[in-house]
Amino acid sequence: MAARNIQTASLAHFAAKGAVAGDLGVLLDSTVSVSRNSGLLASAADSRQVDFKGGIGYVSQAPSEADPGAANIVAIDLRYVSQHGLADRSVLVNSDEIFYRADFVERSLGLRLEYASAPVWGLKGRVGYSEHVDRSGIARNARGLTGDGSIAWSPSPFLTLTIQAARSFSGTQDIYSNGIKTFSWGLAASAQPAEGWTAALQFNRRNRTFQYDLQAAAPLTQSRTEDLSTASTSLAHTVAERVSVSLLLEHRWRASNLQSYRYRGTSATLSLSIPITR
Repeated sequence: MAARNIQTASLAHFAAKGAVAGDLGVLLDSTVSVSRNSGLLASAADSRQVDFKGGIGYVSQAPSEADPGAANIVAIDLRYVSQHGLADRSVLVNSDEIFYRADFVERSLGLRLEYASAPVWGLKGRVGYSEHVDRSGIARNARGLTGDGSIAWSPSPFLTLTIQAARSFSGTQDIYSNGIKTFSWGLAASAQPAEGWTAALQFNRRNRTFQYDLQAAAPLTQSRTEDLSTASTSLAHTVAERVSVSLLLEHRWRASNLQSYRYRGTSATLSLSIPITR
């Protein structure tokens, strides 16, 4: 019988922007997250992660009635991610025993661009050079161009269509996320059928190349690639001024060059959101 695993993720997020002089502004964004797994093998990927982004550049108010806090931005962007593993796992690497821990540090310097032409369309993107330092014990480092971008189009005030793409060296809160090169793209549509209600449809596809496979008996001997596709639908309702409830249904299917990693699965997630703002 296949082993079961429950992954629990919790996070705290902070974001702020402010003017220095005229249209020269500073941008700050920070997230602290913790990921834990109930399965014995998956628990080797338990981790605590700090993700910090900071930027300085042109920040001008965007003319958006739907999002008064939106801004047009052209900024130099610095990112620093530090992940600390919370558990060890003994693995064999070239016949030597090492103790794997899901540790890495990633640094990136890039250019951030955001532009909105209210209320019809908007563009967001970032491209930069990243260095991924693998501190797991296997030491498979990576460096090169990374980035993400999205274009949103609103043909009506109640409907938004979005296309996005990204390239990265690790996936946030993915089990065995260390040592992965990822390219992803997606399509999404969101609508507001009634006041206080938001419905969405989304499709994402991620191509992932593993620099090593922690789940294999010998992590460096097998070359593993996979295409992970996710189709989802969600419904959210604002029940009070700052309280919302949402239901998310997801169906995932994974294609891999290794037969044992192929699967399909469906999940349902019920969430309660209470933002704290000033």
